[in-house]
Amino acid sequence: NIPAMDTLGMEPAIRQVLLDSWLGRGGLVIICGETGQGKSTTCAAMVKERMVQHGSFCLTVEDPPEMPLHGQHGAGRCLQTEVQSGNFAAAMRGAMRCYPSVNGSMLYVGETRDSETAAEVLRIATNGHLVLTTLHAQDAMSAMKRFISLAGDKMNTEEARGILASAFRVLVHQQLTTVKGRPGEHSKKKLNIEFLLSHSHSSPVAQKIRQSGADGLMNDLIMQKNTLTAQGVRGLLSLWK
Repeated sequence: NIPAMDTLGMEPAIRQVLLDSWLGRGGLVIICGETGQGKSTTCAAMVKERMVQHGSFCLTVEDPPEMPLHGQHGAGRCLQTEVQSGNFAAAMRGAMRCYPSVNGSMLYVGETRDSETAAEVLRIATNGHLVLTTLHAQDAMSAMKRFISLAGDKMNTEEARGILASAFRVLVHQQLTTVKGRPGEHSKKKLNIEFLLSHSHSSPVAQKIRQSGADGLMNDLIMQKNTLTAQGVRGLLSLWK
């Protein structure tokens, strides 16, 4: 079963960002972490909840489909497709030929793991679609560097930074840690998150990505987490208005 977003152990402010209507304008959301840290579960929960709340359409490209997203969810609907021979980029190009022009529509790419997929994800994310993808990475900064490196192998590094700066909206790096329970109780898993948000192509984060890639974003990670905790998503977005 796909868990509800509010059962994942995610901070309410971060959950609010991932479900906010402004993401329906399009852009790229990266859910990253190492193997077994719940990346696909978070993506599926987010996709399902956005369909329920906003009546969105979602097309998935997965290898193989992991969660039962196919079908109706509230007023929204999901079509799951399976990648043949591990070729995500070709599967995306084929799927986009029948992609409906619906406000708030989503594309969920199971994993970005090669240069062609990264370049295709960026192309689609700059065309007004909300694109979600998972990425294997040790931390948030490593994820940004890896994505730029992958896309840069298909185009060039400067072009990859420029397109990512325009398309990037949210990055969530997650890690599950074991918390021992009281005597007689089972141990529990705690979700630890690093979070980065870029409200638009001209945000401070976007400008840094465009100029120097992932370098210099650590201060933004810390600042944004503190602002989200204290003021919520509206407080964070107000910094750029």
